[in-house]
Amino acid sequence: MNRSAGEGIKLLMIDRPISKGSIISDLKRKNVHIDPIELVKGDITLFLRENFEEICEDDIRDIEEKCEGSFVYASFFAEYLREKGEVGELKEVLAQRIETYIEDLKDKIGEDQDVIKSSICQISLVTPVDWFKKDREYLEKAFGFKSRYELVDEILNTAYNFPTEFLFYSHHNPSGFLIKPDPVADYLKSEFLKEKQCESRIRQLIPYMPFRLSLNIITIPESNDVSKDELFKILGDIWLELNTSGGKTPEYFSAIVLFTGYFSSMPFYNLDELNVTKWLECYRIIGKANTDDPEVRENLAMGLVNASHDYGTAGDLPKMEGCLEELSLLVAAHPDDPDVRKGLAMGLYNTLNKYGTSGEFGEMEGCLDELHRLAADHPDDPEVRKGLAMGLANASNYYGTAGDLAKMEGCLEELRLLVAAHPDDPEVRKQIVMGLVNASNYYGKDGTEDGLGKMEGCIVELRKLYADHSEDPEVRKQIAMVLYGASYYYMKNGTADGLDKMEGCLDELRRLAADHPDDPEVREGLAMGLANASNYYGTTGDLAKMEGCLEELGKLFADHDDDPEVRKGLVMELVNASYYYAKDGKTDGLDKMEGCIAELRKLFADHDDDPEVRKQIAMGLVNASDGYRTAGDLAKMEGCIDELRQLFADHDDDPWIRKQLAMGLYGASYYYGKDGTAGDLAKMEGCIAELRKLYADHPDDPEVRKQLAMGLANASGYYGTTGYLAKMEGCIDELRKLYADHPDDPEVRKGLAMGLANASNYYGTTGDLAKMEGCIAELRKLYADHPDDTEVRKWLAVWLANASYYYAKDGTVDGLAKMEGCIDVLRQLFADHPDDPEVRENLALGLVSAVALFSENVDFSDLTLSYKLRFDLPNDESKQTIITFIENKISETIKSMLEAEFEKDDSDLGAFIDKIKSEFDDAEIILLKASEDLPLKIQRLILQSLNSQD
Repeated sequence: MNRSAGEGIKLLMIDRPISKGSIISDLKRKNVHIDPIELVKGDITLFLRENFEEICEDDIRDIEEKCEGSFVYASFFAEYLREKGEVGELKEVLAQRIETYIEDLKDKIGEDQDVIKSSICQISLVTPVDWFKKDREYLEKAFGFKSRYELVDEILNTAYNFPTEFLFYSHHNPSGFLIKPDPVADYLKSEFLKEKQCESRIRQLIPYMPFRLSLNIITIPESNDVSKDELFKILGDIWLELNTSGGKTPEYFSAIVLFTGYFSSMPFYNLDELNVTKWLECYRIIGKANTDDPEVRENLAMGLVNASHDYGTAGDLPKMEGCLEELSLLVAAHPDDPDVRKGLAMGLYNTLNKYGTSGEFGEMEGCLDELHRLAADHPDDPEVRKGLAMGLANASNYYGTAGDLAKMEGCLEELRLLVAAHPDDPEVRKQIVMGLVNASNYYGKDGTEDGLGKMEGCIVELRKLYADHSEDPEVRKQIAMVLYGASYYYMKNGTADGLDKMEGCLDELRRLAADHPDDPEVREGLAMGLANASNYYGTTGDLAKMEGCLEELGKLFADHDDDPEVRKGLVMELVNASYYYAKDGKTDGLDKMEGCIAELRKLFADHDDDPEVRKQIAMGLVNASDGYRTAGDLAKMEGCIDELRQLFADHDDDPWIRKQLAMGLYGASYYYGKDGTAGDLAKMEGCIAELRKLYADHPDDPEVRKQLAMGLANASGYYGTTGYLAKMEGCIDELRKLYADHPDDPEVRKGLAMGLANASNYYGTTGDLAKMEGCIAELRKLYADHPDDTEVRKWLAVWLANASYYYAKDGTVDGLAKMEGCIDVLRQLFADHPDDPEVRENLALGLVSAVALFSENVDFSDLTLSYKLRFDLPNDESKQTIITFIENKISETIKSMLEAEFEKDDSDLGAFIDKIKSEFDDAEIILLKASEDLPLKIQRLILQSLNSQD
């Protein structure tokens, strides 16, 4: 660091990232030339080699391991090694450093070491100290005595007279001081915190220097034998004291901002203790005593902004609004203070977001109105303008989410006017482009011709903004996003015109990337657009175009292999391509799938610390195992599962990897079970055993539970098919236990329902109708507890239909009665869920059993419902035969009923025909077919009735 006079070259080492910005800004204001140097881990080894030639490589490695990445600690270790002949431990090194430091002062001052250490310890809690201004006065008031600080005068004078041995820095005074060195001060603080008088000393300091006190405490390293929990407790006590006893200096409000800002996510920050009334009480006293210090009111304003945000997040809207009211009063009292105005604008913006998120649009609009008034009163204030622009952009987004596109467009129109009035304001421009992107998204989601037309209108505006401000990275970012989004919506549209426009968006993204090759946001848009297009081509089977997009992504990655978003786009599409190649199933497809997996392996080898690459290679391995399973290549399928096992072993805390392993194990278990040989059933059991172990280790992971439940359900079916009754029932018992532990997990319920259905199938096939009935009773109970679960409903319907078949096959009076009972339950399911295709299909199947069984004496209501549901029957080769049978049966039955009605003495054939017409949508066809070969009088009545309908 050079002083402005160009002399006294000194090095200032900062080990406090939170203070770095303010220190550098302060030095620049004083016209001090600075050249900041960032020291990274590798510099420590280099520093030791260059400056301590006598240290051997083993000791250098030892120091590097123990110095916690601190350049300063490394130098202390080196000095300690010189003096003691060993590297030592950090605590020993710091203790020796302090001893040397205090001995130096003792020799020059002649005071007792304990007295010197005690004085420095207390001051170390509140560094940096501007000793020759108010800080000395604050310390004297806090501790109530002066004599000790005469000693500090001597210490500082000594330091000033020996600048090469003692280096200090002050924000405000060239000859002011900090206690040096910072790591030693950390150690002194941590040692002082262990002393009995520490708590009372801290409490004495809080009213005067709470900001520095809090910062110094939070930054004590844990290596100094003070745990974070202990530090957090002290800070929690400080926070409580700030809100109960208050403060006496301007620093009080700096501390309020620190706690409500930087510390608001910390465990010691308690919103219930926040006391705005106490803040205002202190402001009236401190503000009056410091009228020339605008930071007092500005920090109060920022504290109120933070508090309003925290209250809003916690849902305490009255207190949130109370903070806004106080901000408004502060602005009214200081209308010319831009920072106070900024606080109000920020508070209104935050509150607007809270109301918008919760859908309280009336209150949100109230905030917008206040922002409009503030902007009207201060049209030249860029921060107020920014708050209004951000509010309008977010409001437009909230309206779009709610589907109120008219109000969304109203906000956009206001943003357009704001841009027209302030075309050179980058913040206003940023908000209009964000608003246009959001609007284009809502129009694109609409998907109609009108919606896509309006989306294109937004894109036209964004193109104009880009043409005028191509150097603005925010405009570039947003136009890249909108083109990527539009390409997706055009793709979704699926028309030839839509696909042409999708490819047009990709071409535009390519040009944008060519014009701005160093813009990561543009690259991201192109990468994601190519990934989406590639996926679309894969879906439609156009593998040549899919490969073209993949090739482009590969080239983009080759040029920017350090860009995580480009990498993400490439790995995503390699996974998608591997899926489509696996689905293709041909030898060429499997070869290309293996090529994709090989590329994923290479990417993972180079970027194994990238969670997205890990995620995608795990998915790719699952796709590949599925492809090999379909192709019957068991060895390669098992190889993929082994890779997944290894990936999980290396990253067992990654839930995504766990999910993919569970999926792979389930897929393999399905394959082995389907084969049904004893050897493969053993392998199936091995996979399920692994799933059990995963579940035992991660019982709260819903994906692991899902795959275990599905594996057990499928295994129960395979055991039933191959006659392993005990093992089948063991799977069902396991599923029952899983459901008992997780009754709200729909995937577990689905697994249990499938398992019960499989078991009931086995029992029905073997004629054990009692056990079949037990399973159906469980299914009915499961449905009663979860009537809205479509999977439970599906399996209940399936097994009511199957049971009706087995009861019909039984043929006994009791069996037939039970068959009718099953159909009655199916009818009730249909009444409750008339649009459920599974219920309709299985009711249709059950009715077919009844109609076929009672063909000569069928219940007309059963026949009618069977006719109405005939097209809901399963799509198999017998469907049309059954439909023809039902249609013929309804025609024959109605024909017989017409004849019987005609033969009655009190016949009312017209009423009967009207009844048929009201019952069936296609009554005309049914009646005309039924009337064939009937007496002409009946045919004439039917024709008259049908004509009268017209």
